[in-house]
Amino acid sequence: MASTVQFVDSITSSPTVRLDLNSASSGLMVDEDGIDFSPPPTVSAIASTMLMDGEHVAASKRTNRVMKLPLKLAYTATSDAAATVLQNLGRELDRPSNILKLQLHGATSPVFVRTFRTSYSLLMLRLLLTENTSIGLELNAEPYALGLLETPVSGVTVSTDPAAVSNACFVDVTGVKG
Repeated sequence: MASTVQFVDSITSSPTVRLDLNSASSGLMVDEDGIDFSPPPTVSAIASTMLMDGEHVAASKRTNRVMKLPLKLAYTATSDAAATVLQNLGRELDRPSNILKLQLHGATSPVFVRTFRTSYSLLMLRLLLTENTSIGLELNAEPYALGLLETPVSGVTVSTDPAAVSNACFVDVTGVKG
């Protein structure tokens, strides 16, 4: 099974696909060997004083992620068709925010990443719009991916009586993901 890389409209199990980045029918194919979804770097605020040895990390956070997707322009019959494929890609990249659905080869569930408007420059030279033209795409995104909605625990009553036979002031929750 090939990886799923799609711009979608929502975070659901079957969202509407706006653009499939790994489909010959859309005109774009992802080179799976070059995909880079490295975690974002951490930025820390460090406080120090001459009154003690060492430094104190006052706060830290993750910055936004930069995801790298190497794309190839799949076979198109004409240069006009290739230009249409690139226009569709440009439309998705120009949205203020977007959702990218990812399910890499071997994964059992998809994850969703919120992306931001990405600056891009595609040279629209006639010679570049040929079969197997490579496009190095870098997407700015939120630091963490989101998964599908998990249903909460239901049908459980917790008794406030510590002497109750079952669920006395607590309940065990099993099968928690994450």
